[in-house]
Amino acid sequence: RRLDARLLETEEIDRLGDRVERIMDSYRGSDRKQFALWIEKCYYLLIADHPAESLHLLKNAFEHEPGNCELGLLLAEVCFQVKHYADAKDCIARVLATKPENFEATFLLGLIQHRKGNLRDAQAKFERAVGLKKESSAAHALLGSLLAEVGNNQQALKHLSTALKLKPSAHVHFLMGAVCYGAGQQKRAIQHLRQATKLDPQFGEAHYQLGLLCLEM
Repeated sequence: RRLDARLLETEEIDRLGDRVERIMDSYRGSDRKQFALWIEKCYYLLIADHPAESLHLLKNAFEHEPGNCELGLLLAEVCFQVKHYADAKDCIARVLATKPENFEATFLLGLIQHRKGNLRDAQAKFERAVGLKKESSAAHALLGSLLAEVGNNQQALKHLSTALKLKPSAHVHFLMGAVCYGAGQQKRAIQHLRQATKLDPQFGEAHYQLGLLCLEM
């Protein structure tokens, strides 16, 4: 699966239970019982890995309380998961109109632009996300991945190294290995691939690429 999907799932999205609690704490509407019912049903659909089925409930809840930024972010994230990028961007725009320095909305907008191939816009959003939350491993990793994609290996290695210092990750080590190999640093690439396989012994592609590099050496 894509690096952005892995990182989004493992670092930047809070535990769903915490997110739901914040959504309910932020509620200021007139029908808390109905709102809570929508959110509860969404919660069980999402933990059962049925994001598409939760969309109409989330949209109903957001239409009922459009000022709930926590709910807007969750709806945007679910739209992103099911590839409804236009809807996700609309939710993010509404969140950013209220909270222009919201890290999660900025980061997710970068992911959407990246998925759609708008690399310059994606880079700008990831750079802003890093500025908003310098301790985010995922923001550094995705910015590094994009910079590698456009051939800026020096800056890519800088951000990927920062991501690893913040949070060791098999997938970031794997990406570091690829960037190092592309920069002619075979020994360093092997070190990162070995770290990737150590952190995730089931990471088949890392084992395969490590084997190929060792044969070259």
